[in-house]
Amino acid sequence: MDTPDDSYDEIMAQAGNDGKFQRRYNLLFNFGAICFASMSYMSIILALNKPPHNCFVPGMEQYNITDANLWKNLTLPRETDNRGQLGYSKCQMYNITEQHLQRHYSEWSFASSDIITVCSVTYFTLVLLSSRMDGNPFLNFMYQGLIEVPAAFAGQRAADRFGRRATNAMALCCATAVCLVLVLIVRDPANEMAATVLTTFVKFCISITFFGVNLQSIEIYPTCLRQTGMAVGTIAATIFGIVGPYVVHLGTEYDVRYPFLVMGLSSAVGILAALFLPETLHQSLPNTIEEAQKFGKNQRFWSLPKAPQVTREADSNTDKRHDGSDAKPEESIRLTVPVEAEEAVGRK
Repeated sequence: MDTPDDSYDEIMAQAGNDGKFQRRYNLLFNFGAICFASMSYMSIILALNKPPHNCFVPGMEQYNITDANLWKNLTLPRETDNRGQLGYSKCQMYNITEQHLQRHYSEWSFASSDIITVCSVTYFTLVLLSSRMDGNPFLNFMYQGLIEVPAAFAGQRAADRFGRRATNAMALCCATAVCLVLVLIVRDPANEMAATVLTTFVKFCISITFFGVNLQSIEIYPTCLRQTGMAVGTIAATIFGIVGPYVVHLGTEYDVRYPFLVMGLSSAVGILAALFLPETLHQSLPNTIEEAQKFGKNQRFWSLPKAPQVTREADSNTDKRHDGSDAKPEESIRLTVPVEAEEAVGRK
């Protein structure tokens, strides 16, 4: 017996789900409005760019020294940076009179802990890391922003073809492998271009995962808890997302490999989480809590979702009226009217 949901799905299948209204809405709101809104929101990343610097020690003219490098050698200690290369200290200097190190409190500081994140540690770590990598920080940020457009299309195609679970797992697996490669090559300045390309590819994989996990989260919750479940997931992602700036700080001040190591381990944990979530593609989604508790128990682990097979008998019954006659094309999307109601109208 057909349920009201089945009748509604049949009507929408005949009427079409991609009309002029949906196209205009996607073009004006999902594309145009978001582009302008993201400019003001993501511009804070460019403001967080920290250029190369070191302490300025006054008094060079008092000692009749004209060579700036000589003055730096006398007043600034040497230390290794996050790439293991020796350079001048950024936050310490020698006291000429006391001959010991003292903290220079004019070091640059940024209040990056207030950045609001709505997705994951990996996503915002990559965005924040774009201004800390070698090369032009503005181009690095542009590459990571542009790669989200093909990632959205690829995520949509892959999620509708291979399923949400397989798409998320494969994207996270690729991100983990690329992060391990970056850990091995990122300290070498000669690999600057390769590191930029691989980092952009990690952003591509994470953007696919971001698309797929949001789609799967909407479908996996029952109707009565869908908004609450999505809200709890967003809050949890925001709480864990605040560690992103500290991960970037590890790579900036200690070792440039640390952010990629953290992202690789996080992606590896995400693979396990994605594999054990139930598949929602081509499935009868739960409407109640009882259905949600049983959802996915009969699914096979090593399998891809298959589209339901529509029998010829079902197709023929769909186009039949109550009196046994064939329905006209324009009448195929009419709502079902009980036979008694039609007979009552005829008697009147």
